[in-house]
Amino acid sequence: MPLRSNRLAPNLSWLVGLALTSVVASGCSDESPERSDAGGSGGGGRAQGGEQEDPEVDLALASLTVSVGALAPAFDPAVEGYAVSFEGSVAAQLVAVPRNPDATVTIAGVAGEERRLRTPLGTTVAEVVVSLGNASRTYRVSLDRAGDYVADPPLSPPDEPPMNEDDLNLKGYGYPTVSPDGRFIAVQLGAPTVDALHRYIDIFRADGPEITFEKRLDNADLPVAFCDAGPGCLWTYRGPFDQTPGRWQFTHWGDGAWTDLGPAWEWSNLDIQYLLLDVDAPHTAIAFDATSDAGMVPLGSDGSFGAIEPIPGLGWGDQYGGHVVSKDRQVFIHTSWDLDGRGPGLRVFAPSSAGWTLVETIPPVRDSPYYGSSMRLSADGRELYVGDSWAEVNGLLEAGAVDHYTRGPEGFELVQTFLEPVPRAYAGFGGFLRGDAATGDIHVGAVEPGEIVPLRTLVYSLLELDEAIRLEHPGGVLQAPRDVSFFAGVALDARQHGVLHVYR
Repeated sequence: MPLRSNRLAPNLSWLVGLALTSVVASGCSDESPERSDAGGSGGGGRAQGGEQEDPEVDLALASLTVSVGALAPAFDPAVEGYAVSFEGSVAAQLVAVPRNPDATVTIAGVAGEERRLRTPLGTTVAEVVVSLGNASRTYRVSLDRAGDYVADPPLSPPDEPPMNEDDLNLKGYGYPTVSPDGRFIAVQLGAPTVDALHRYIDIFRADGPEITFEKRLDNADLPVAFCDAGPGCLWTYRGPFDQTPGRWQFTHWGDGAWTDLGPAWEWSNLDIQYLLLDVDAPHTAIAFDATSDAGMVPLGSDGSFGAIEPIPGLGWGDQYGGHVVSKDRQVFIHTSWDLDGRGPGLRVFAPSSAGWTLVETIPPVRDSPYYGSSMRLSADGRELYVGDSWAEVNGLLEAGAVDHYTRGPEGFELVQTFLEPVPRAYAGFGGFLRGDAATGDIHVGAVEPGEIVPLRTLVYSLLELDEAIRLEHPGGVLQAPRDVSFFAGVALDARQHGVLHVYR
């Protein structure tokens, strides 16, 4: 895909620091179209597990049609494997009619002769199973979608609250986040009235072909992170806690029905954006201890502090930056900056009987104010990818870089540095990282400007850096699930109200 080179103003490079990533094919299959051992014209079929069924039982399809592309090869009741190539459509309708009127059909695990399927970029394999009694026969359709992301119609709040149009505060949607599995989108709703700014969070369900409204959470400030464990689990800000400036609550919504489970803890800091919560390990949060001014402590999944002792070496002046917690909770890595945007790099902590203990400091590869603003850590804590969106490359300011470390007996060692194929000033390459650090399938965001606006976003895979996916978004700020099957972002409509855009 050809790339366009344009100049980006320095003050826009931070936009790449919000969620992007790239596409991971869902349900990929190398299966090529194959001809059944049992001919459809003879009425035969095969039971699951390869066991031959009664030859008198007809489990063939009479017809198989798809709303996108064309079946290859053309439909034949005896052929059980098909491929369909198409562009642009985020959904495909499959219709499968059995030849035997007594047989039943399931498509992608759902009973019925018709099914509308979600088709993200890449390959989606849908199984069509024809059953009668204990016998069944399976047809497979490989839906191969190429092209680019497609924008859904923008979503506005349902039953939008009354708003004071003269108020410059947030109107409509802002600050979206996406669940790691891609099933939900949470987006803040701001509704300024004459006397107050009311905030809510709207939840949308995104695990089907359509994006549908799910639930409105009242009195919630910002969506922070979804939980991996079970549906209906979301951490949000709610504040202020009382009339004391800088005191906030962190609220847990869950119980499978978006129930307000109450504040997990109260938190005292003057800027809520520096709360540390790992999105991919949501049951281990790191936060300032409201009972002391000493530092940070881990937070348990039940909202209780996991240790009374603060993490040594962390103080009020260096709370900025990114952080990651391994899935086994044995490694915590934190970016250490001072108030001038400089610092010793990354600090690596391990649990001990006294709490979190500093075990290693990783110095920055280069002098950069945002070294470690984005990081990805493998589940076992061994592979680490560090983004440096302000890295200077060949004299190009804020071109950006990504550094890969592997943890050995002596600590983390630098393995490789990745750059944009053609470095560009102010691209911010590495401002966002997403993907699997264990396999190296890491996706990296960079900014590409238009003539003035809108911004575009380029998404690279570190496994295939020679080509990028371009996504045009009028706001430039996006979020994505772990597999990047879609992007979600907020931009302004003609009324200057925030609306939710979804690109799939």
